[in-house]
Amino acid sequence: MGTKARRQRNRISPPRVGSPSPAGPLPDNPARVAEAEYDRVFASAYLSHEGPAHEKKDATELATAAERDVRDIAQLAFKHADRQARALESELRAYQSIGASVRAMYGAETDRAVIAR
Repeated sequence: MGTKARRQRNRISPPRVGSPSPAGPLPDNPARVAEAEYDRVFASAYLSHEGPAHEKKDATELATAAERDVRDIAQLAFKHADRQARALESELRAYQSIGASVRAMYGAETDRAVIAR
């Protein structure tokens, strides 16, 4: 592949899955949606509280505990699904390898049988 073709290939960006939301992240990842919602609620609570900064932060942490829990659960679920997908891909590769070995074994025997005739 020449340099010009390589540059053109690098210029092409892959298609995006889903459409960007005006509110923020793509809707295909619930963990990112939960993170954005938590950030929005946290900022709103922080700005609405009166007092010094350390008091604002503590009060905001208490006020947004439910949203933080939802965010944490969504992140854990996403990580679990990602690990599960990687494990299944690994298992698929193992079965593909076994299949290739079996094909090679029977292919070699078939070739020998044809040669012997």
